[in-house]
Amino acid sequence: MANAPKIICMIPARMGSQRLKQKNLRLLNGIPLTTRAIRKAKKVSLFDEIWVNAEHEAFKEIALEEEINFHQRPDQLANNTATSEDFVYEFMKKHECDFLVQLHTIVPLLELETIIQFTH
Repeated sequence: MANAPKIICMIPARMGSQRLKQKNLRLLNGIPLTTRAIRKAKKVSLFDEIWVNAEHEAFKEIALEEEINFHQRPDQLANNTATSEDFVYEFMKKHECDFLVQLHTIVPLLELETIIQFTH
């Protein structure tokens, strides 16, 4: 019998948002957007691992508070010239999985059912 595929949820975040400063830490009803994304990922119970991929200690603290993993993104991938392909590639070189799902903090109204449908 084959093993089930390993599915990782990666929540990308960085401190240096240009248009809306520190957007990933912005509060919605008193809860940071990053925390909201983490809680949605946990609530759907589809992922073998959940990681915040960021360069700043503030995101590490959130990950630890929410009892998930933190990936320290290199500084050169935390600027506005680094592409999502760059930081996803760097992440995937260090974390083996069959499927990687990015869950962005900037969609706080994303329905749980949408995450489930996309992942299945």
